[in-house]
Amino acid sequence: MKVKHIVCFLIVLVLTAFAGCGGGQEEAKTPGQGTSAPAFTMEPAASGKPMDNSLDPQRYGVEDGRREAVLSECRELAELCGGLMKSAEKERSAYFPYDTVMTREAVDAVESLLAEKGYPVLNTDAFYPEYLENSEGLELFAEASAGGEDARQAIISVSRYGSVSYSLFQYTGGAAEHICASVSWDGDGEYTISEPYTEPLRDWGMANGDFFYYRVYPFDAHWDACVPVRLHPADERFYELAEKYVKPLGYQCTNLLLVDWRSGDWGELSFNDAFEYLYLMSFGERVDAGSFEYSAELACCLVPEEIFERTLLPYFDISVQELRGEAMYIAGEDVYPWQPVISSNLEYFPTIIPEVSACRENGDGSVTLTVDALCFDEKCFPLYTHELTVMPAEDGSFRYLANELIYLSGHALPSAAARLDRRR
Repeated sequence: MKVKHIVCFLIVLVLTAFAGCGGGQEEAKTPGQGTSAPAFTMEPAASGKPMDNSLDPQRYGVEDGRREAVLSECRELAELCGGLMKSAEKERSAYFPYDTVMTREAVDAVESLLAEKGYPVLNTDAFYPEYLENSEGLELFAEASAGGEDARQAIISVSRYGSVSYSLFQYTGGAAEHICASVSWDGDGEYTISEPYTEPLRDWGMANGDFFYYRVYPFDAHWDACVPVRLHPADERFYELAEKYVKPLGYQCTNLLLVDWRSGDWGELSFNDAFEYLYLMSFGERVDAGSFEYSAELACCLVPEEIFERTLLPYFDISVQELRGEAMYIAGEDVYPWQPVISSNLEYFPTIIPEVSACRENGDGSVTLTVDALCFDEKCFPLYTHELTVMPAEDGSFRYLANELIYLSGHALPSAAARLDRRR
């Protein structure tokens, strides 16, 4: 494979592997027992200025020959992509109607050209997750830097707003930095290269051979600090299963995926907390808390039984009477209590990415998904693993039958406590 100027500067040809890292995808792996490379905490390169504790990354101008090297590489990108960028078809943005963006097909054409020429470019898609084409260089870069070897590797990405971003990871003399620049085109097809800047990398690493991650932001209680880069295409079937059954629920403010339960033995499962997520799945819109009566005494909204039961019953193998007993039904008012997510009941936890790693078909027609819950800010790959059993129907609907935690990393999980006290 031809990778022109964006290659690792490796001092040795044979690199030692990370401790605990398999150096690639394993053929078989015990559920939940993922592997990862060590993370690193780096000091700033080039400027030598000490890092502070501000919430924004420190950025400095790029000096010495590094600046000209980055500009030269960006000029090559500009010359290579210029024809396609100038002729790219545009359309109205779906999110900002006064903006125009490149069509999906135009972006795909630029990404394909870069991939064919051997560049490590992010392959984006309207549905499936983006991944890095020609990712071998980034994997070698992670191994080289872990072994103390000087290395550099860039990642290229194409924006629908008519620009190409250049993101360089560089490890030199024991210090790591992230250098960024971009090439943009105006209405006349002329390109401009932004002034490169550098920011210190606080750490980076590999996860399961499937992801490279890096961090320039400090850890904070209100955002994700680590940025994951998927190195290989996701398994489309497994990704579709996660999109349909797992991601709409998620791991924040509902415990359906965080506790053990099964039909008829519901454990600590909170149907009340699951209400808003299943409502969105059913009706394609979010619950309007303002449309319900509010009880100051109970500190919650009162959802009419018809709405609550029409939302919950199709997703579980449960009778109306059983649901009423489990979900604190208020018989005298024919309502269910529900407390929307507010600051007082929200406990922030870094983003969890569910990766379905196996799917087992059962004799009764149900399927059991093995789900690895990855959390990059916690350096857990996975944080834990659970098995979610669902019963699909021919019309596309389904019911949740059970959830079981089969592996715990030892790190804390998102809060599984229900918002409302079921003992009231």
